[in-house]
Amino acid sequence: MSGAVRYTIKSGPVGTGLCHCDRRRPRSGSAFSTAMYVPRPSIEVEGETAHFADIVPTVSQ
Repeated sequence: MSGAVRYTIKSGPVGTGLCHCDRRRPRSGSAFSTAMYVPRPSIEVEGETAHFADIVPTVSQ
């Protein structure tokens, strides 16, 4: 439902990026995904959210 979650970011980003890897493209529904990194204490979220964990398997050597 549109508007069910609202967020406020109280600082500027510490980093931004575009990714076109096979793991992130399906999430964005586009040829690339956009990311913005901010310090966790600067984010306020209102509303119920889901949790997504992007876990990369480690390679044993």
